[in-house]
Formats: sequence, C-alpha cells, structure tokens
Amino acid sequence: MTFMELARKVLELVGEPLTPSEIWTKADALGLSTQVPTRGRTPWNSIGAQLYVDLRNPLTEFARTESRPARFYLKEKQINKLNPPNSITVQSSIQVSNFNERDLHPLLVAFASNPNGHFIASLKTILHEKSSRRQKGENEWLHPDLVGVHYMAQDWSPEIAAIYKTENETQCRFYSFEMKKEVNFSNLREYFFQAVSNSSWANEGYLVSYQYRSFDDMRDELSRLNNAFGIGFIRLDAENVMQSEILYPAKYHEILDWDTINRLAGENADFNDFIKAVHQDALVDGKIHKEYYDKVMDEDSIREYSVKKHIL
Repeated sequence: MTFMELARKVLELVGEPLTPSEIWTKADALGLSTQVPTRGRTPWNSIGAQLYVDLRNPLTEFARTESRPARFYLKEKQINKLNPPNSITVQSSIQVSNFNERDLHPLLVAFASNPNGHFIASLKTILHEKSSRRQKGENEWLHPDLVGVHYMAQDWSPEIAAIYKTENETQCRFYSFEMKKEVNFSNLREYFFQAVSNSSWANEGYLVSYQYRSFDDMRDELSRLNNAFGIGFIRLDAENVMQSEILYPAKYHEILDWDTINRLAGENADFNDFIKAVHQDALVDGKIHKEYYDKVMDEDSIREYSVKKHIL
C-alpha cells in the first residue's frame, strides 16, 4: 500500500478532514500502517508532502480545508470545506509545535531566487543574536531578517561584464527583507516601521508576511504607508512558493546608504560575511558562490519542509 492509498483508505473510513499526522495515527489504530512497506522516521511528513503534490492535479480525489493546520478529505464525501467539523475525533500522538518566523526563510529564499521573478537574488539570513551587544535599545530594528543581492552581470558574457565594470556603474542591487508570521491591522504600523528602520540602506526594502488577511481598511493603510515610505509588501504562499506575490512594490533607491551598510557590517558577523561574499563574487571572481548564501530548495523540497515544520 502506498502513502496515497493509505490516506484514501483512512479518510474513507473516518469520513472527516484529518491532518497528515492524524491520518497516520488513525492508520496505526486501524492496523493499516503496517501495510506500507517503506515508512521512514516521519511517515506523516511523507503523507503530507504527497498530498500537496497531488492537489496540483485538477483530477485529484483529495481536497483540503482553508484552516490552519490544513486538513485533507475526499471530494466524494462531499464535506463542505468552508465549514469543516470543529472537532476531530482522532487524537494525534505527534506533538505539533508552532513554527517560528525563521522557519519561513527558506520559502522566501526560493521565491526570491526564481530566475523568472522580480529579484533573481541570492539571500542570506542575518542572525540578530550575532550582533554586538551595547546599551539597551541601541541596535533595535537595525538588522533585517534577510538580505539579498542581484548581480547585474551574472548572465552576461565575460567580455560584456568586463566592459560594464569599466563604466563605474553599480554592479549589484541590494534587497532587505523583514519577515513576519502574520501581519494584521493591529500590528501593521509597528511591523512596517520596523522594515523602514532596517531596510533604508538597500535599493529595495520589503515587509514579508505568511498570513495576511486583506480588508479594505488594511489595504488602504498599507497603500498609504507604501506610498509614503517606499517599503514593499510580499505575501508569502507556503503551498505554492512561486505564486507568492509582491502586493506592493518597493520604491527603488538608486543611491545606497553606505554609512549604514558599514555600520551593519561592523555590528553583525552575518552581514559582514554577506558583504565579503558580494565583494568576492562581483569584483574578484566574477561568479556566484552559492555556498556563501542560504540554500535554495526546489518546490518539492520546500513543500516537504513546510509540512515537516508544520507551516502547512
């Protein structure tokens, strides 16, 4: 029996939406889990990852609820996915912990590295705990969560790239990202001005949110803040990372704030390593060393990772 066959059998017997971990727990209770020849250490993650892949098929027999965590059910059972049962009779033995903001970084890295996207950038996580500790509040809102760089000449021939260097033009575009699990009307201004504070040095700065519920008042306020301060806004889509959206583009700044860049490099080891990597790639070697930046996962790996981290 495959994982998908197991999921179908359990959902058919139970008749109500279940999370991947609940599917596996119920399969254990029904004695079905032993019929899966290869299970691995986290079979519920494999079930979840395969279900999300199958949902991309228009003819799939599965559907999912919109609530968090997502639960899956069979379409033939005609369960109203907008109003799923409030309680699940299956009690999972898996301890599901809340993910943190840093768990979302690989999703943004994959989105920003998309060769057909806006950024086509290499990103690096900036760990705030590596910053210098001085008096309280001195470095508050100084460091973004992630920084990125796009090399203008990365797809050019060596000859064109060499000529471009002689023109003394900026060879890189820098991006700054402030990551949040959820942006709502009550925290919008605080989070937005945090992004303003730690992204002013870059060519483009963005506030990024995983959960974002769009209401008229919030859209109006976000649009006003975007127009006034130039910080962009990205809605991160964990189910399909490449479908994440730049809802409000950032204002492009031609001139970089080198004083702030110098301060950031002096205050934080990760940012200093990022600047060293940019120097090496853009000015010395003329090629991108992927190992200097956060790893870029493919879409299937991202989906499996999101299930494992309980993001989905």
